[in-house]
Amino acid sequence: MLLANTATKLFFRSTDGIAQRYVRDLCPLTPDRPCVADVRPLSTLRPGECYAVLADGRMERRRLGQFEWRRLNTTLDGLRGG
Repeated sequence: MLLANTATKLFFRSTDGIAQRYVRDLCPLTPDRPCVADVRPLSTLRPGECYAVLADGRMERRRLGQFEWRRLNTTLDGLRGG
């Protein structure tokens, strides 16, 4: 998932090997630590967990709250004047 107008990339649970390799390629290289995607593959992330590649090049594992469609629909209705 890409967030609009940001350089942040979010990668959620997946068993796709191509996605796993892409995350590994984005992982910053540090001589004293392995890539987080090798330690905790995408397929082992819990619901709501993701790897976030931030605009400054950092990579973190994050847990996002459950998305509330009801709140989004209410916001959109308000913007539409309905």
